[in-house]
Amino acid sequence: IGASEAELWAEHPDRAVRDSVCKAYADACLELVEMHSLTGIQIVFCGLECPHGFDKRTAINAESELHMLTYNKSYDFNEIQQTLNSKPDVVVFFNPGFTCPDYEWQGTVESIPNGMPFLITTNTELEGIADTQYLLENQFIASLPPGLADVLGMDVGDGDDSDDAAGMDMKPTDTFFSVNPFAGMRIRQSGTMANDLFVKNRWMLGGVWGVAEQVTTTATAKRVKLSSGGNSKTSNPALI
Repeated sequence: IGASEAELWAEHPDRAVRDSVCKAYADACLELVEMHSLTGIQIVFCGLECPHGFDKRTAINAESELHMLTYNKSYDFNEIQQTLNSKPDVVVFFNPGFTCPDYEWQGTVESIPNGMPFLITTNTELEGIADTQYLLENQFIASLPPGLADVLGMDVGDGDDSDDAAGMDMKPTDTFFSVNPFAGMRIRQSGTMANDLFVKNRWMLGGVWGVAEQVTTTATAKRVKLSSGGNSKTSNPALI
């Protein structure tokens, strides 16, 4: 979701590299196919900046096939399901920037049904915190991922020491937040904060979309606040 020409290598100057994009994705899917004995995988790239008319198939192994296609529109779960006559097994956002005023995600995130597995990547830890807080406060996820408060040096709640506030991060949850073990190694320089370096898709948030009916939403209304020094240059890997 939110894909562009970059995910399909459409702007690479070497045509041989551009033509090998399906093979690269097929190789990446091989372990998944073998682990679950799948006969095929379909990846739909959705976004206003996706190339038009991309629709290719390639073999993953002797028994399975990868089908890659683009959907050159903003993502809408119901519309996608009707167009493709199939329901996705998982939705993936690559560096969406939910809190960025330049993007409009409300219609997209509201169209995703409860219970849908999801994965979101961000380039920096700070962006991951912001996206997690956005989803939490808008009740698209039920609770803070376990360990996030401790790992990122965050205080949970409104500054009190009550058991309810302090224990928010310990409640059962269907989400996780961590460093992405599959991120690339290329270090890039920020275009907006020139002294900051980052690795694309370095952090990841995932889990099950939505808030179950039996889950109380009082905890989600509490804001997540950074403690002093929690995102300093010396303690935040995303800013080193």
